[in-house]
Amino acid sequence: MDQGYPDKSGSTTGFCIELRKMYNCGPIGIGSGRRTKVDVVQKAEGSRPGRDMASVQVPDKTFTNFDNRKKSMTIENLLMMASGLECKDTYLDQWQGLYDMRNSSDWVKYVLDLPMSGIPGKRFEYCNGAAFLLSAIIRNASEMSTLDFAKQYFFTPLDIFDVGWETSPQGYHLGYGEMWLTPHDMAKIGWLYLNKGKWGNKQVIPSAWVETSTRGHIDATLFDYYGYYWWIGSVEEGNFVDYYVAVGNEGQRIFVVPEKNIVVAHNRSFHTRPGTHGGLFYIGCSAFNVFIGN
Repeated sequence: MDQGYPDKSGSTTGFCIELRKMYNCGPIGIGSGRRTKVDVVQKAEGSRPGRDMASVQVPDKTFTNFDNRKKSMTIENLLMMASGLECKDTYLDQWQGLYDMRNSSDWVKYVLDLPMSGIPGKRFEYCNGAAFLLSAIIRNASEMSTLDFAKQYFFTPLDIFDVGWETSPQGYHLGYGEMWLTPHDMAKIGWLYLNKGKWGNKQVIPSAWVETSTRGHIDATLFDYYGYYWWIGSVEEGNFVDYYVAVGNEGQRIFVVPEKNIVVAHNRSFHTRPGTHGGLFYIGCSAFNVFIGN
């Protein structure tokens, strides 16, 4: 099911701010199945996400507030929104940290300089800056822009060609937002995950990565759990029906319900007061819960 709205050119596009984090996860998953210089996660040593120190994956940067907690930060911590960084860059803080990062002279250094608020991996704290940092890691590890990497290994195999992504002043794709996709192409991403990373006869993402990334790794806020850039929820229908969802700004959603063999791509702008999500944030989710519960 698709729902979209026309842009100025008359075509149906989507401005899916937070959904982009999930697409960061796709290239990471691709990297986990490759052993080439574009392998982001496993590296030449064959390391796994939990063993890769995120704080040393951007070797040309020096940063402050360095301690053992920051030293222990992993790529997996970034993926599950448990970096331990004091980001303060979501609606809960009126996006102040995001504005501060965007106004800084070096966005990567800004994120690396952030003080630590806790031990990485222990507590969920949504952090747009962590997703931006992961985009920088992908570019440095692959020697390709994050978008070019995603196009070559992720979007093109799915016949997704109408895609754009904004960059920072230093040329890093944002990671956390400002990517443009059609609702139909959003649904393709959900279908890929529903089919355990396969598109037709091609295994685009390792099935083990799909299983891992859509499993709840940490207690979350808006939904029950958080995976690797997927929110994890359930609906009570006699027994509980589990689903996972990519959540974007102002109503952008990709729902995947494996038990029901359902993918729903929803692309609608639900406007709320600045700095809030408000009740309208939950409209798409509530309608979806009713839909799969009947």
